[in-house]
Amino acid sequence: MLSQFEDPHMHGYKRVLVVMDKWKGTLTAGRAAQIIADSWASMASGSLEIRCLPMSDGGEGFGEALGLAMGGIQRQTPAVDALGRPISCEWWQVENQFHGIFETSRSNGLAQLPRGQFHPGQCDTFGVGQVLRAMAGAGMHTMTLGIGGSATNDGGFGMARALGYHFSDDVGQPIFRWTDLVSLRHIQPPEHSPLAGACITVACDVTNPLLGEMGATRIYGPQKGLTDSEDVQHAERCLTRLADVVAQDMHRDFRNAAGAGAAGGLGYGLASFADALFTSGFDLFAERVDLSRLIAQSDLVVTGEGRADASTLMGKGVGQVLEMAQRHHKPVVLVCGEATQDVASDPRVHHCWPVTRFFPLEQSLSHPEDCLNGAIRNFFSLSSN
Repeated sequence: MLSQFEDPHMHGYKRVLVVMDKWKGTLTAGRAAQIIADSWASMASGSLEIRCLPMSDGGEGFGEALGLAMGGIQRQTPAVDALGRPISCEWWQVENQFHGIFETSRSNGLAQLPRGQFHPGQCDTFGVGQVLRAMAGAGMHTMTLGIGGSATNDGGFGMARALGYHFSDDVGQPIFRWTDLVSLRHIQPPEHSPLAGACITVACDVTNPLLGEMGATRIYGPQKGLTDSEDVQHAERCLTRLADVVAQDMHRDFRNAAGAGAAGGLGYGLASFADALFTSGFDLFAERVDLSRLIAQSDLVVTGEGRADASTLMGKGVGQVLEMAQRHHKPVVLVCGEATQDVASDPRVHHCWPVTRFFPLEQSLSHPEDCLNGAIRNFFSLSSN
């Protein structure tokens, strides 16, 4: 069922807000939103105001989505990836403000690495710390971070080293690899923290602790290559020792905090070594861009993601947009690559426009831009007749 009730023709909507999440593996949130807006504008008649708003709840695409939405300026800084290879790393500065936005996976992300050609024991978050130092050096007093999509499982150890923390073993020898943390005895903080005075907020909707059955290693390690049982046990011992010595030397213990296990324990590291605070990714995004006001000022809301299914309706970004639109009594068109029936029949969705209505799934995945553009034009024509 594509429509719940008769709406005015699509030409009747003059203020359209396009709030789009990523189409994982095919289109960024920004690109999907722009294609929809351009296709819609080409089919509409009369005056029309379309606003594009790429959306992210803190995972993949967060930096670009929030950076663009807040009128950010893209910056680049030299850093290293998770394997220690030199890269130029992107972050965003909100125009005319000392506010930096950074998606940490631009440094430590799985997508940056050659598939299957590394072991997670080789990866760390040193590059993340390099970028944070650069942001602070550029005067960013406020930093907003998204931490999804990591290739690392080091508990933020590499990041802490880049920020000036020193880790040593029982005989006072320095530790440079997170896989040697089982021998950790002492942590020496930097004399002058490069992040002193900075307010760091982490957008994170993951609630896993650092350790245990629901922790970083056992839940997220396998997707990063931590599959051998001995490797898993060793990684758990390393992170346990890290948490024990942080508690001993720094008198803080965030191992059980919600989100500590995010991004291979980077959440724990940010709380422990950078005094970061955590907040819901979507709530942060919505507050920063004043989403409620933008929806209230619109005649129609267009939202969606690559695959719309039951999880879409259960608190993910798109589901939250549906809730907001319902509170403001605004009709919603949900545009997606494919949709399950429970989404199409949800009373908050006035029209459900899956690309697969007109194009086979394989084609829509291999030629996502052309298929999305064609689907919008077809649906627009059908809905306006």
